[in-house]
Amino acid sequence: MSAPLPAATPGAALGPSAVDGAAAAHTQLPSPRELERRFGFVGAGVQGAQHEPEPSAGGSVRCACAHCAAWAEFIARGAPDGSRQYEVFTRTLVAGLASALLALRAALRDELPDGRELRVLELGAGSGRLAHLLREELALRAPAGDDVGVCLIASDIAQPMAKQSSARRDYPVLHADHRQALLRCSPDVVLACWMPLGADWTAVIRQTHTVHAFVLVGDTTGALCGDPVKTWARARRGTSADANAAVLPARLNGWAVRELAALSAAQLCMADEPWLCARHSRTVLVVREERVLSGRAARALLAPLLGPLASPDGS
Repeated sequence: MSAPLPAATPGAALGPSAVDGAAAAHTQLPSPRELERRFGFVGAGVQGAQHEPEPSAGGSVRCACAHCAAWAEFIARGAPDGSRQYEVFTRTLVAGLASALLALRAALRDELPDGRELRVLELGAGSGRLAHLLREELALRAPAGDDVGVCLIASDIAQPMAKQSSARRDYPVLHADHRQALLRCSPDVVLACWMPLGADWTAVIRQTHTVHAFVLVGDTTGALCGDPVKTWARARRGTSADANAAVLPARLNGWAVRELAALSAAQLCMADEPWLCARHSRTVLVVREERVLSGRAARALLAPLLGPLASPDGS
């Protein structure tokens, strides 16, 4: 018999007390601008931030200034719950992802039987912190005493290592690999933040008939997460900053693909360095055209995220 789903996953009764608690916790997240100024990122206008990158014996280039050293320590220290910081979770990122989920819920209203909530599955969720932060943000958006209509389920093949750090919280996480989680949860939308390097879950996601859309967060070159060809549809070539800036195909095997540029521009991750202008992590939304974009109303609701899109039949 399979184990039950984590009891706390359905976005849990978002009454006034829950919203108040979420607001207090959510404001603890930094903004991208705050981090850029704190660690002297290029373009942040920090006085006294003088970067002096130098080549190392191994051929890589590093900067040993105080700001870059502080950033490296910040990344190595990990998130507040003790998990590794592949992506630095900021107020902007969490709010943007929540907005995307709410837009998808509105666009898929006619696809959800009996007006049920949108079922969102996060794959490779690790400690479950991102899903937890998203629940908090969604709670802030819910009408007083009402439910926001989004059920978030975090899953990971590894058991959460909640006892390794006294600072870590034990967020609810379904212990299952990506195939098992998709089969058990039958999600409407899938979220994957920093898929393991060399792995590709998108083929199985697309084959899951209940899935209408999925959101990918990470390095789109495939040099740091996912597979460059299977996940990001890139030709096998060098992985320079120019390659990362390349535009993903607008359509791929019946799915519409769009980078959420406003989110990408504000993202920070473990591979970024204060002395470099280039950023590595991006957010990509992929929707099933025949279902999600077949109606004009749905296309209008998603237009702020996807930009102008024709329906599959060209209308």
